[in-house]
Amino acid sequence: MRSSSPVELARGQTALKAGRLQEAAAILSDAAAHHPGVAEIHARLGEARHALGAFEPAITSYREALRLRPEPVLNGRLGIALCQVGRLAEAVVAFEAALALDPSFLDARVNLGMTRFQLGDHLAGKRLMRQALALKPDHAESWLAHASAAHGLGDEMISDTAARRTLSISPGQSAALALSALVLRRLGQPGRAFGLARRAVVVDPRKVEMLVVAAVALRDIGRAEEAVGMFRRALAVDPRSQEARAAFIMCLNYAASATPADLLAEARAWEHWHAPPVKATPRAVAARGQALRVGLVSGDLKRHAVGYFLAGTVPFLDRRRVELQCFSMSRVADDLTVGLRAAATRWHDITATNDEDAALLIARERIDILVDMSGYTGGGRLALFARRPAPVQAAWIGYFGTTGLSTIDWLIADRHLVPPGEERWFSERVLRLPDSYVCYQPPKDAPDVSPPPSETDGVVTFGSCNAPAKVTRPTVALWSRILAGVPEARLLLKTGAFDAATARDDTRRAFAQHGIAPDRLLLEGWSAYGDFLKTYGRIDVALDPFPFCGGLTTVETLWMGVPLVSLAADRFAGRQSLSYLSTIGHPELCARTEDEYVAIAVGLARDADARRRLRGRLRADMAASPLLDGERFARNLESAFEIMAGR
Repeated sequence: MRSSSPVELARGQTALKAGRLQEAAAILSDAAAHHPGVAEIHARLGEARHALGAFEPAITSYREALRLRPEPVLNGRLGIALCQVGRLAEAVVAFEAALALDPSFLDARVNLGMTRFQLGDHLAGKRLMRQALALKPDHAESWLAHASAAHGLGDEMISDTAARRTLSISPGQSAALALSALVLRRLGQPGRAFGLARRAVVVDPRKVEMLVVAAVALRDIGRAEEAVGMFRRALAVDPRSQEARAAFIMCLNYAASATPADLLAEARAWEHWHAPPVKATPRAVAARGQALRVGLVSGDLKRHAVGYFLAGTVPFLDRRRVELQCFSMSRVADDLTVGLRAAATRWHDITATNDEDAALLIARERIDILVDMSGYTGGGRLALFARRPAPVQAAWIGYFGTTGLSTIDWLIADRHLVPPGEERWFSERVLRLPDSYVCYQPPKDAPDVSPPPSETDGVVTFGSCNAPAKVTRPTVALWSRILAGVPEARLLLKTGAFDAATARDDTRRAFAQHGIAPDRLLLEGWSAYGDFLKTYGRIDVALDPFPFCGGLTTVETLWMGVPLVSLAADRFAGRQSLSYLSTIGHPELCARTEDEYVAIAVGLARDADARRRLRGRLRADMAASPLLDGERFARNLESAFEIMAGR
């Protein structure tokens, strides 16, 4: 194309191709100001801004270039930038414009399909994927998009097949390696996931997405300290990566070297980098005497720890005091979802709703108190809370620590999770409930408590059913000390990860480094929930990991009558078991030092009478405690909401 500014354009393109993005953007921005009618300048300026992560300015440049000269590739780039800022409906228009100009534009067809999937139009998304594959059956990007869409819908088998097909066409496709790692992770094979993630990093050593997948995979196999280092590499490459920073903060909860000060500092850094500048105008809460409108924002209103804890609370809330609305971010629904939906006043699916529109919806519903129940976990929506769509905002179950956001006013906890004097590590005001910060509803079909298994086989069995991510290297070292103190005992570990031989081998090697023979370890894989609970009938003494202890796993263990030994850590995530044990009247099972932890566990292993007494009373103690008293908890929670509202 002819240009009245060939020199400026050429200089800008040279800088862009050399990766000097700031220089390219400056040159091209100046050129655009002096030559506003040249489409190519706006197009290249859009590229530079896009590469810098300045998505909104890039969108402006792309639109100006397209106004001057319609072009399918530019429409495709515009659509990608719009997706990156959550403006999916506009992205659809851009991709469709690209296809109108060039129906054979495969990438635009694939991206349109993915966007349709994200908007919840799965039939249209699948149709577009099939069209792309029909046009070119060996198009790796189409197979990759197919795998990604299936992964998003939770269909891991189809995703795995499509990702394998991608790699058969393009063996060095780092994105396919990373997606395969994510699929294997969700299938409970963290060891194999790390192997693929490591290959992806070798292919793209400075690509943030690859580094994040590898870091998460490291965390999943209990190597949290190494994962922290990998996350730091990712953030050094791109400190603006919201995904990397959120996953990094999550990982710090697992790392023994991290401190509460580190967790607060990194959470505040998230707000610095990612909180939008525009916030809603505060409004007053409902008048005294009216029910408070409380909105719960979560991707886990299902068979998940969040769902299980809510199931013991929501049905008991007094609608004269609290009108509950749920803002769900999950494409998966189950029987627990159905029960929560029935108990809520209103239910909103915001899975495919961008933060701006979700904030408008929350404001229209006149929510008084908006409660975050995801935090930095996968699928969290802290950017929504950063917009302050409700006059009062709080954090509760779902994440386990400070959000660092100045727009979240309260953190719901208890005196065990946040002891007096520890408030300085939280950006929120800490509101301590009188008992535990959650209420548990045991499964109705849970098996009866069985006698101690050592009475049958004469061998004490320690055990844990926590995820491998929590079984960190410090945890392995401490458990090995316990096994050394009871040489005839064995350790039963159960998790879906052990369906893979590599995970079992890695665990045996980790314990072997501390002198524990492989035949002392019983490593078991996935079971249906009813069979899983029966596992506790084969455990004499449960061992809690650290510094990130059990949550739902702890209360399940105790309900099945198994004494659980815990070690209170220096963080919220490491004090959950202390909260549960204290609430049911057994704080003596929670140690304050590693030596005390070993002493309690070894002492129980050597005292058959103590084990028998605890096994005979734990379920009854739980049933009589505030931890299982839904009505009492609901009243406490209602009072907490009223305190937050200033009543």
